[in-house]
Amino acid sequence: MNFFLIIKEKYLCEKNIQLFLLFFIFSFPILPFFLVTMSITAFVLYGIIKFDKKRISDNSFQLFILFTGFFLILIFSLFYTSNLKEGVDLIIKQCPILLTPICLIFSPKVIPNKKTLNKTWNYFVFINVILCLFLISNFIYYYTSKVGFSARFFREVLSKIEVLDLHPTYVSAYMGIAVLYLIDKLSNKIDYIKLGAVILLVSVILVLTSRIGIIALLVALVIYFVTSIKKRKNTIFLGGMLFAVIALVYSNDFIQKRFTRIYSSGLVMPDSHNLTSTNLRTGIFYCTLLITKEDWLTGIGVGDLQFYLNECYKENFDTTLFQRRQFNTHNHYLFLFASAGIFSVLAFLIFIVWNMRFLHRKKNFFLISIFVFLLVIFCTESFLQRAYGIATYNIFIITLLCAILENSQNKKEIIKV
Repeated sequence: MNFFLIIKEKYLCEKNIQLFLLFFIFSFPILPFFLVTMSITAFVLYGIIKFDKKRISDNSFQLFILFTGFFLILIFSLFYTSNLKEGVDLIIKQCPILLTPICLIFSPKVIPNKKTLNKTWNYFVFINVILCLFLISNFIYYYTSKVGFSARFFREVLSKIEVLDLHPTYVSAYMGIAVLYLIDKLSNKIDYIKLGAVILLVSVILVLTSRIGIIALLVALVIYFVTSIKKRKNTIFLGGMLFAVIALVYSNDFIQKRFTRIYSSGLVMPDSHNLTSTNLRTGIFYCTLLITKEDWLTGIGVGDLQFYLNECYKENFDTTLFQRRQFNTHNHYLFLFASAGIFSVLAFLIFIVWNMRFLHRKKNFFLISIFVFLLVIFCTESFLQRAYGIATYNIFIITLLCAILENSQNKKEIIKV
């Protein structure tokens, strides 16, 4: 009997349960889809169990509306969408956008302290390094198997790995965020193990050649260095070293071509003789804007957007690719605008501005850089329509809300919107 009591007190205490759940959520880069969903569900259930009405602040509902307003408007669009099943399915897929803030705002006992959060982020870096080594081992295996090295070799290897859902942009997002965390730590104290991890992660990001992933990382790093240059010891050294590594790897011809192709092909509409990822996105944005113009005030409803996009593709583009596959808006801002109208976009912009102001006041350069990173990726990806994109956004929201709710003084600042 004493043995079980010792186990309960030592390993099943509240602190360890909280750490386990956070580790579970932050493990998503190497988890299959069903475990990603399970990790968020477990965290939300823990929040329900730990719900304490007495610890809810007066400003909790304001914070809840601030973080979820754009999504609540998206849910409201179900009332005027024709394809209700499609809309409900999409909302269910994106429900962590709603559930995670509810869990943290209305169950303050769930909020981890700084020490626990730092452990969790260190673990996230470790997971990404493991993913890096796993990818490198697969690159070596396929290269030595004489599969044939081509310009798209690294991206093709990702598609062959069936045990995980690996998309170049999303993998670049996980690793990019891990790099930003390491840079924040290195800016105060040089650690050669962390430095090696940065070089490894950046190298894999570059060989995957996700243009938006590379651009988002560069923009986020520039923002980080500009905002923190007077506050961190090693910022200039790290900035010079990192950009030297990027310049060295970027000298690769294929990586150059991935970017110069944007200018050489031009922003022309896709057809059966001219299909590139840039042209496809040009066509997608064209159709999304056409749909948005039809009802910019309230949008056409979250369930109807894909149907109207498919119809527009069929009418305007001479290629069967749009019939063989479904292409979403590839832009989170346009997705909100077309689905739920201007009010959803405005709610999202308010969410961005308020949090940027808060983070700037607190000089939290790490979260500012992650926020910028995600906002850039939102420009060419419907990031919050895929489970792994939502999981990436989720770890940012957890860390952001912990920064806001870590003490009562921060809670009072919520009214300064």
